[in-house]
Amino acid sequence: MTTQRASLGASGERAGARFLLSKGWQIIDQNVHILGGEIDLLARDGDCVVLVEVKTRTTVGETDPTANLNPAKLRQLARLAQAVADRYPEASVRVDALVIINQPYSISHYEDILN
Repeated sequence: MTTQRASLGASGERAGARFLLSKGWQIIDQNVHILGGEIDLLARDGDCVVLVEVKTRTTVGETDPTANLNPAKLRQLARLAQAVADRYPEASVRVDALVIINQPYSISHYEDILN
């Protein structure tokens, strides 16, 4: 991954964390590596533990960030969600996605993308 791309991703994850905090969520962890995969943000929304996949682009005209949520990525997220469910047996678990566009700035929140 290029330094510029990594920087864009990190800035998107910071913006995503701020967005979720503004909604009253708690950020549990960031960049969690388990089962050969990575969870961008691990958060708590009330009694639910949420894996948050963050997709960031600089402008609207670039490739649709949701296009990277292909069947293989969704399968990986489902495996990661099961691992998180094993770690938090008292909580329900879901997977959300945040799509962040820098110019013009916008955040779209997609809840429960596996269902």
